[in-house]
Parts: sequence; C-alpha cells; structure tokens
Amino acid sequence: MILEFLSLPFDPKDGDKEIKKIFEDDLARTLWLGIRQGHIVQSNFKKAILAYAKVIRPIKDQESFGAKELFSILSGSHKRSQFRVIGESEKLFVEELLPFIKGEKTIKFEIKKS
Repeated sequence: MILEFLSLPFDPKDGDKEIKKIFEDDLARTLWLGIRQGHIVQSNFKKAILAYAKVIRPIKDQESFGAKELFSILSGSHKRSQFRVIGESEKLFVEELLPFIKGEKTIKFEIKKS
C-alpha cells in the first residue's frame, strides 16, 4: 500500500545533486517517494528515477498510458528502459502507483530529522 503522507529523515535540499533534481521535479519526486516506500533500491536508483521521469512525462497523460506500460518501463522490459527499479511480480504495485503518476493522487512529505 502506497502511503499518501511520509516523514523523511533528511531534507532533500541538503541532498546530493540527483536528490535535489528529483525533489524539484513533481513526477520524479512521486516516482521516488512511491517506489522507495516498499522496495529495496540499488545504487543507480536516483539515476533511474530521473531517466524514467523523462520517459514517462510525455506519455503519462495519454489515454492509452496505463498500468501495463508503466510496469513495462519500471520493470526494465520497455524499449526505452535503461534500469529495473521494480520486480517482475509488481503488477499490483504499479496499478496502485498509476493514479499518483497521472496526478490523480499526491504523495506529501514532511521532514523529520532526529
């Protein structure tokens, strides 16, 4: 289940160059926050998120864009995929993520440093 409100233990403004870019971009931030919640990520995750935001942005508002295409992109089987950021069994997750990608739902966050 994707949470619509998260607490982050860091301030993205203080992050590295890629984190700053991700959090300045609504789509990239949504991808990062949504996927990061329930997945173990690899060292190339930030680079993948920026690449996939670029791939998804021009097609996300098309009627034909749905969970199947989003799954294809994020699982690495799409022709424009460079990375795999979710597993092959994550079709239900992608269906849950889709409304966030399409802007129908929003993931909000607060910064809670300890």
